[in-house]
Amino acid sequence: MVTFVYEHLCLSMYIHVCLVAGVFRECGGARCVLSMVQYCVCRAQSLGIVQQLVMSSGGDEDLASVLGLMHTSSPDAVQLKKDIIKVHRPDHLIQCSRVFS
Repeated sequence: MVTFVYEHLCLSMYIHVCLVAGVFRECGGARCVLSMVQYCVCRAQSLGIVQQLVMSSGGDEDLASVLGLMHTSSPDAVQLKKDIIKVHRPDHLIQCSRVFS
């Protein structure tokens, strides 16, 4: 059931990312999804949504949040950091930072 909800949410974000991203952030969805990244069960779906939020307008705050999560996570959370880097490749992050500067 939980996986279905995340997959449906992820699909909705892919389809309507331009229209939904602002509303999704205003309703606290971005914070909620970012807090779910730490759980292995829903990490891939959560990171997919965060990636779409980063690429939408206003994504600089989401990028800062995901990078902050990497920085504040415990040193032994290596898998979490690897998963974040896998989704947000360094060349992708550099490109995003150029767009938002």
